[in-house]
Amino acid sequence: MDTREVRQLIDKYLNGQCSDEERRLVESFYADQLSSGEISEEIERGNELKAAMWKVVAGHIEQPPKHRLFNFHRWPAAAAVLLIASCTIVALWVARTAKEPALTFTITDIPPGTQKAFLKLADGQEVILSDAKNGVIATQSQATITKNTKGQIVYQHHADAKPVGINEISTPRGGEYQVVLPDRTHVWLNAATTLKFPTAFTGKERVIELDGEAYFEVAKDKKHPFIVRSNGQSVQVLGTHFNIKSYKDESAIVTTLLEGSVTVTKNGHQTLLIPGEQAIATDKIQVSEVDVDAAVAWKNGKTVFDHNDIPTMMRGLSRWYNVDVEYRGSVPQRSFTGGISRQSNLSGVLKILQSSGINARIEDKKIVIQP
Repeated sequence: MDTREVRQLIDKYLNGQCSDEERRLVESFYADQLSSGEISEEIERGNELKAAMWKVVAGHIEQPPKHRLFNFHRWPAAAAVLLIASCTIVALWVARTAKEPALTFTITDIPPGTQKAFLKLADGQEVILSDAKNGVIATQSQATITKNTKGQIVYQHHADAKPVGINEISTPRGGEYQVVLPDRTHVWLNAATTLKFPTAFTGKERVIELDGEAYFEVAKDKKHPFIVRSNGQSVQVLGTHFNIKSYKDESAIVTTLLEGSVTVTKNGHQTLLIPGEQAIATDKIQVSEVDVDAAVAWKNGKTVFDHNDIPTMMRGLSRWYNVDVEYRGSVPQRSFTGGISRQSNLSGVLKILQSSGINARIEDKKIVIQP
């Protein structure tokens, strides 16, 4: 990140315009700079710099931005503002001094994912849902699409409207989202997931397509089965609660049932699940009883490991924290069980591994694992 980009990010921070991820990045950076002493060394280069710094701090305290980021009655918060103001001046000073190197970021921690997704309408128009305001965000001949105060996307079908189009919601790595389909089925999308669905369910079946992971609370309709197709698997229900994990980089498709019943079909094999059971589909389907709370922990704000090996854990973390994983040497043959808040920074999750003797650390935007 060059000096211009740093300055722009700092300006966004002071104006209360940063996203949650950008805000955490700025705060983490300044905390690192303070501990290393680099900020103090720059500030001590001249009284003019100090005076300008205090001017910014005073103005910031007297007229805080619209989206208030700190409680200025507490010393640690005031110190944080002081650091931000100081580094704003430092960035400007560096930009004017050709002999000084550009200010750079060293990533020492990574924040968790947030609510963000992209909506592709039937006509090809794309909407960035995290940027969309509450209220109506799009109108199609078949449906009105709104964003409610909970951050959910809700479809309201127009009776007898034709033709029916296909919409698509995609979450990136480091994103999650919720959508209420035209039949009132509620879907939670995990990171790196794509859901394709019609703007209205007008046939004998309610068919959607999934690539990734999603939790479903299907609206009951005995006359119109709800079918989820995902990477060669088909799950059929009438009205129930279940989770499907169907990433292309996983060795199996995992379907976990919490309520009701579902029929899982793949490669000519078919099985009926009851609550508390999980189907693992590869070339065939294996069924076992599981801890359903662990299977849907992501939807409930937790990161849970349930006898997971390191590669399985790392694939999940790379999606949620939007990081790559590098193995240096052989992969430790270990399995882990435990949990932590899904809103924890990545360093907090890696401490679980470190406490068990696994060398796992952050290097820039990567998780590095080595013996």
